[in-house]
Amino acid sequence: MSSVTTTLTGNVVNDLATFGSAENPGTRFRVAVNSRRKDRTGAWVDGNAYFVDVKCWGRLADNVKWSVRRGDPVIIAGRPETTDYTVDGQRRQSHEIIASFIGHDLTFGTSQFRKTSKPAQDGHERNGLQEPSAAAAPDPYAVPSETDELVGGVPGDAGDLDPRFDDAMAR
Repeated sequence: MSSVTTTLTGNVVNDLATFGSAENPGTRFRVAVNSRRKDRTGAWVDGNAYFVDVKCWGRLADNVKWSVRRGDPVIIAGRPETTDYTVDGQRRQSHEIIASFIGHDLTFGTSQFRKTSKPAQDGHERNGLQEPSAAAAPDPYAVPSETDELVGGVPGDAGDLDPRFDDAMAR
């Protein structure tokens, strides 16, 4: 049996919602996919926005919960799924992507990968990090003060970057 896989890029338009159980966590969010084209004058114009719901499970869902926020540009690969339902006697359909892969679209910014260990059993702390809603990400473009110690090129970044990166940058 074959299945269709699709890839899309867009921006996350809502806060992520978690569902499922501790053994099989799920995360869902909505993405706006905008096409862009040049008009007759050569100026870029936005096309119609297409909104799609994205759902993921397991370790992917847990990692997405820690990594993706509203407004982030993302790239998603997964299986499209359509559900038929009825509301007040009218037939309707909902469309979603069951994601196999999700990442930041690096066309518009940078990202830093951190390999994860097994998820924490209590769900409240992971690799020494606080829950995403309470954690304040350091601003990688902040100008360091005189008291900030530079490690790996970013204030407060102690040991997060591969030391080989520093060696390559020094050449």
